[in-house]
Amino acid sequence: MTLSQIKKFETLNDISINVYTNEKRIVPIRLADRKRSKHINILLRRMTTRDILPDQRSVSPSEIANYQKQEQKISATDTE
Repeated sequence: MTLSQIKKFETLNDISINVYTNEKRIVPIRLADRKRSKHINILLRRMTTRDILPDQRSVSPSEIANYQKQEQKISATDTE
């Protein structure tokens, strides 16, 4: 689905969708006109070679903590 198709998807499914990206910091790239009872936030990131051909290392606890902090920031901006 492309960003331009989200509005139609929202209307057909009675849902609101915000899309964010994380290039240097988390920024919105598409915000719903209004928040509906069913609402989702999507963090869009670019696919890299690592995503396609993952290495053998495991995810470190600091990477998990960083992801959780980013998720909290998105949730915080969504309730404002």
